[in-house]
Amino acid sequence: PIALLLGYVEGSARQAVNHLRGATVYGGESQVAIDEATQRSLELVRNLEDGSSARTLLSVVDHTRTAMGARLLRAQLVRPLRAVDDIERRLGAVEALFAQQPTLAALRERLTRVYDLQRLSSRVALGRANGRDLRALAQSVQSASEIPALLEAPHFAAALGWIGLHSRTAGLTGIAERIDEALVDEPPLTIAEGGLIRTGFDAELDRISALAEDAEGVLERY
Repeated sequence: PIALLLGYVEGSARQAVNHLRGATVYGGESQVAIDEATQRSLELVRNLEDGSSARTLLSVVDHTRTAMGARLLRAQLVRPLRAVDDIERRLGAVEALFAQQPTLAALRERLTRVYDLQRLSSRVALGRANGRDLRALAQSVQSASEIPALLEAPHFAAALGWIGLHSRTAGLTGIAERIDEALVDEPPLTIAEGGLIRTGFDAELDRISALAEDAEGVLERY
């Protein structure tokens, strides 16, 4: 089934999707399987009236700040945990953050400035990202790199399961800085418009741009 799914994704993308590194199978012993009919009856993520998320369990508990968090919460509601240890671990993480409201507020503020990194990284991997996507990626990476410092206390790291988060995010700021060095502050919507790279970032590009902008003058001087 995974091979068939991968083939469908590659067919839709019309290219290899080498950025996909693995697959996760949900269900089994770790999660409760809730079929579509039961989800509708319980109005977990869609109501019976018009199929929207209004007046559902999701609408009550969703206070996420990112698109990634919203998708994760939705998935957790329709695939709830089965194992007691996993449930206790998740509740412990919630309790640890709830007990530290200033830290929680700071964390939520950082997350507000994080765009959809999952989709942005996919666009980059598939070669479909434009300048604004890269700018959003840089801002998101910069904001996300500030999160480990907020959660550096040992009890946070243990409760949230984020031990080693500093090392895993160490290279992110370099990506953001490189994008900031290369791109103009307000990139054009499409790459074809030009004017994407800052003057002075690449001498050869500056030379070619000067030729394109003043071709007639170059010929006259020649």
